[in-house]
Amino acid sequence: MQSLNLQERLFDKIIARYERRSDAVEDLCRILNSTKDPVYRRLRGTTLLAPDELQLLAIHYNISLDRLIFTESTKLVCSFRPINHKVNNFEDYLTYFNSDFELVRRMPNLQMYSASTEIPVMACTYFPELLGFKLYVWGRTSWNFEYLRNRPFSFDLINEPVRRTIRETQAHYNQVETTELLNVSSIDMTLAQIEYQLYSEGFANPDEALQLCDILAKWVAHLREMVIAGRKFEVGSSATDRSAKFHLYHNEIFFTTNITSMQSDLGPVVYFTYNGPNFLRTTDERFCDFTNKWFEDVMAKSNHMTQVSERTREWFFREMNKKIERVKQRLIVYIDEA
Repeated sequence: MQSLNLQERLFDKIIARYERRSDAVEDLCRILNSTKDPVYRRLRGTTLLAPDELQLLAIHYNISLDRLIFTESTKLVCSFRPINHKVNNFEDYLTYFNSDFELVRRMPNLQMYSASTEIPVMACTYFPELLGFKLYVWGRTSWNFEYLRNRPFSFDLINEPVRRTIRETQAHYNQVETTELLNVSSIDMTLAQIEYQLYSEGFANPDEALQLCDILAKWVAHLREMVIAGRKFEVGSSATDRSAKFHLYHNEIFFTTNITSMQSDLGPVVYFTYNGPNFLRTTDERFCDFTNKWFEDVMAKSNHMTQVSERTREWFFREMNKKIERVKQRLIVYIDEA
């Protein structure tokens, strides 16, 4: 069978985004500032798209021509928002994170798969103080915010606009069916950050380090409740039949960078961290297929925590709580002796 040329592949991608071909033609007429007859000739391939028309359609539909040209190569096309959107504060990051997530959240029959060696960003949204602390750490290390250079952490840094945006992120997250891969060590990074921040005199009020440990314990408790229910819901509420499904898989031997795969009727999207918490984004079908196969393989070798025995599930959460308590006791001794 003869392979499709560039123009045919581009139009296949565009037409696939519409329920009716006639709707696509209407939009193409508007975008190309043309009547229907010239558009149909281009769709049939009897008239070639001019270079500027190729560019116009690729930009409008956010389709990579490289990906259509190099179909058999190992080239991978990704987008990286920080290149042209500098993050200046917490709200900047949350706003662009929300705008990107809002686009994929609207995809029909969306399912999200996430594997992480630490607490996923969206899972932190149940407790704004927890995500606020993570944003502070990233602001000091990854983003180099000048206004945080000599400023210790305080809950006061999490102002109302930031909290409001965090709540918006959580509302989006709660609407998406999610499968997450975690292990007992997923909280280690956050605990290490709390401990280091206290020892380096990085808390305006040292007691807030202890409060963060308590909040992390509450996060573990809420995670446990969602696992038992197999559904997502806000802290202090309960699951309903309309709540998005939630699956947690436990595996102590896999190791990966933080990666998220979105699957929907419109096709897959994969996000993976780069200089966390920044992330790369790709819709490359081969890479997405590879990633989805990886998720399938790891999940087949993992414990589905909703379906495992109560004894196994309680061990998982008990070990997390033990880690939190050990760190908290060290912090109490350090504060008392300071």
